[in-house]
Amino acid sequence: MAESLELLAEIAAMRNQLDDVSAMTAALLRANGEELSEAILDYLSKDEAARIIFLMCDGATTQATIVAGLGARKIKGGSAAQITRKLEKLAKDYHLIAPDHRRAGSKVYRRTQIATALSIERKLLKAGFTL
Repeated sequence: MAESLELLAEIAAMRNQLDDVSAMTAALLRANGEELSEAILDYLSKDEAARIIFLMCDGATTQATIVAGLGARKIKGGSAAQITRKLEKLAKDYHLIAPDHRRAGSKVYRRTQIATALSIERKLLKAGFTL
């Protein structure tokens, strides 16, 4: 029983440290991320498919649903292969999204803390871009 309480206390301490690191990272990104934010917004404002993909990555929508949604809209760059490449670019080059889990054999992506700290969604919506 004493070991269980110690373990819970250690987990709570690690959670607090993680929260502190997350807050510090967000503060640093907000303070120094203007150039990165501008580059991301420039890319997303020019690439409609990438912008819609980013906005659809909400932690619940599957990659298959994104492919179907872009296909139904007949958006340039909306083929399954192109969407996969854009997802990789958003994840690996800009670090805006990350795979979260799989559902029905399809990946589900979520937005990262970087996207949140830089307020990318809010800035896109403020500029008039929507789904």
